[in-house]
Amino acid sequence: MKTFLIKLSLALLLAGILHLVSSFFSGGKTDDFYVRFTTSPSPSLIIGSSRAAQGIQPDSLQSWCADNGYATPLFNFAFTSQSSPFGETYYHAITKKLDATTGNGLFIIAVEPYTLGEVVNAKDTTPIEHKGQLYDAHWFNQYPNWEYLINHYNYGWGRLALSSAGIIKNNNTLHANGWLEVNVTVDAAAASERAANNILDRRNDIGKFNLSSSRLEWLNRTISYLKEHGTVVIVRMPVSSEFYAFENELVPEFDQTIQEAAIKHGVVYHDFNDMSGMLTFKDGHHMQLSSTAIFSGYLAKWLREDFSSQH
Repeated sequence: MKTFLIKLSLALLLAGILHLVSSFFSGGKTDDFYVRFTTSPSPSLIIGSSRAAQGIQPDSLQSWCADNGYATPLFNFAFTSQSSPFGETYYHAITKKLDATTGNGLFIIAVEPYTLGEVVNAKDTTPIEHKGQLYDAHWFNQYPNWEYLINHYNYGWGRLALSSAGIIKNNNTLHANGWLEVNVTVDAAAASERAANNILDRRNDIGKFNLSSSRLEWLNRTISYLKEHGTVVIVRMPVSSEFYAFENELVPEFDQTIQEAAIKHGVVYHDFNDMSGMLTFKDGHHMQLSSTAIFSGYLAKWLREDFSSQH
C-alpha cells in the first residue's frame, strides 16, 4: 500500500509539473478570449462585442491617443454579444481590467442591439452571459491564467504547445493588445449567403426583441464609471447595409435611445454605418480582415478630425 501511494504521488506530481510547463505555451493561439485574461490592467479600453473585438485594431489609435494626452496602451477588451452584453458581469470585468489609477484614459464603447436587448424567454431567465467566459472569472491580469485554462480550455494542455508551435493550425490570433485577428477571407457569394441566412434566422425575433431596461442601466453605470477615469466615446460599428436595415427594423428606437444616453452623460455618440460601403463583411456584421484595417484607420481619422473638434 505504501509503495502504491508513493507511485501515485509521483504520478500526480509529474502530471502537475507537465501541466505547469504546458501552461507557459498558452497565448494568442490558445483561443479567442484567453489573452484578455492574462495581460496587465490597461488605462484605456475598447468595450463591446465581437464586432469591435475583430473590427478595431488598437495599434491604429495608439499614436493619436498619445498625441492628444490620453493614456496608453489602448487595449481591446471586447468579447461577444453572448459573453459581454452590458450587465453586471461585464461591468465587473471592466473594473478589474482597467488600471484604476488612470485619470486620462480613452474608452471606446461599441453598442449594438444584441448587447442591449433580448428576447424574453419564460423558460430560461438566466442571463446569457452566465454561460460565458467572464461570468465565473476572478483573474483578469494573470499569466499563465490557470483559472481560465482549468475552466474553459476544453483540450489536453499538451495542445497548448502544439498550437503555439503552429503544428495545430488556428486561423485566429488574439494579439497582445486584445485585437482578434480572424485570418479567413470569405468570397463575395458566400459572404452574401451567410448574411442573408443570418438575417433570416434573426427575423423571428422581430416583435419579440426589446431593449432591456436592465442592460441600458448597466450601460449607464459603465459610462459613469469610465468617465471617472477619462473620456468616453460611444460608437455603433458598421455592418452591411442589409444588416443595418434589419437591425433598425428590429429596434427602430435604438439610435435615439443611445443618443439620449450620450447626451445625459455629456459624451459623443457616432454611428459609423455611413461608411459601410467602403467595407466588406464575412456574414453581414463581422468585417473581412482587410476591412478591419480600413475601419481602424477611418476611426483614427474621425477621432483626429471630427471628434477633436466636438470634444
